[in-house]
Amino acid sequence: MKLLLLTVILIIVGCTLPNFGINLMREENYTVKVTWLGHAGFMFESKDTRIYVNPYSSPVGALKGDGIIVTYSASDICDLPSIRLLAKDDSVILVPPECNARLAMSDSTSLVINSYYNINSAVIQTIDAYYPNGTINKGEGAGLIITMDGVKIYYAGITGIIPEMNKVKNVDLVILPIAGSGLTMSMTEAIGLMQALNATYNVPMYYGGNTGTSLDIGRDFKRIAGQNGVNITLLNNQDLLILK
Repeated sequence: MKLLLLTVILIIVGCTLPNFGINLMREENYTVKVTWLGHAGFMFESKDTRIYVNPYSSPVGALKGDGIIVTYSASDICDLPSIRLLAKDDSVILVPPECNARLAMSDSTSLVINSYYNINSAVIQTIDAYYPNGTINKGEGAGLIITMDGVKIYYAGITGIIPEMNKVKNVDLVILPIAGSGLTMSMTEAIGLMQALNATYNVPMYYGGNTGTSLDIGRDFKRIAGQNGVNITLLNNQDLLILK
């Protein structure tokens, strides 16, 4: 009788869990798993491919990557110890030329904007990312469109709002920086771009940690975005599992 009662309670709780913007499912059923590493760093995983973008302060013992991509040469984005720690013998390593010179790894490649790269079954398209007032000049940074197992991800990079974003279409996940203050687009600008792109999932980044802001900024952003009809997924303590 107790076992039956417990089963009923679990069914009721499972059916009434609130939706916090996280796609909840059994982990083995996901198509792509997205993990925020803090700062501007992410890990994207499909069944056969693991890609790191701007990994930062990676711990010893972290899983190695099939691909490691860096989108800007600043030391808080081009984190040399993390790149070296996460690389394996056959990793595809794509980094900006200045970062590549500091990295000094024989198997790394200088990333070129407006190019395509393959990492296992994933396709990576590089596009422009810069701050219009010249804080980050055009050509110094990159945004990414990553397609993994049919899931299309727009990772904007360290950038303001720029005309090249008009080329981004039909994406499932949008990841935008919200630091503002002359570093990146503001929260208001990010919300406007999310509205325009109309993706299924919207994730903020580049807050907390080295940006000098707090994780409270993410919660404030989620609240303000919700008031404007944009659903935000915060990845402070959990992964995003996308089923396609």
